[in-house]
Amino acid sequence: MRPSVIFDLDQTLVDTKHLADLRKNGRWNQIYGEIQKLKSYDKIDDLFNFLSRNSIDIIIVTMSPSSYCSRIVDYFGWNVGGKICYHDVKPNLKPHPEPFLKAIRDYQLDPARTISAGDSAIDIIASKRANIPSIACSWDSDDTVSLLASSPTFHAHNPNDLFMQIIKFHNLSQFA
Repeated sequence: MRPSVIFDLDQTLVDTKHLADLRKNGRWNQIYGEIQKLKSYDKIDDLFNFLSRNSIDIIIVTMSPSSYCSRIVDYFGWNVGGKICYHDVKPNLKPHPEPFLKAIRDYQLDPARTISAGDSAIDIIASKRANIPSIACSWDSDDTVSLLASSPTFHAHNPNDLFMQIIKFHNLSQFA
């Protein structure tokens, strides 16, 4: 089994704050028209390319619909090994561990060689409940106090910190 990273999507990989109300109200068709305006956070594209070159599986676990996640992944051209989305695990949504456990089962991940990254306490709690180490991504979190109070394994203040934490966890050379 290859090493892997499980990423949350919104506010971890992509700045979608301006879509929060639309997402909360399920206005997906309106959101789809906004995807081409989205920006990934600095270094995320480089991180994904680096992980792919180093044979690290990239899995996205989001509580948004699969069509939304797929459109974002396609728009950015990310090479991801899999996605676990809202309808895949309903009613066992984060902070329930099922989204992470399903990723482990469906994509045959080695929990000892998997780490997760997310911007909210529910991401960290779900990861902990699945016995997966976590990285709290606080650069654009809506609630940094709760995020850090959830006791993540690691903390990344910015995407470059995230990059470094993943390199350390997987014992990689930054120049590989």
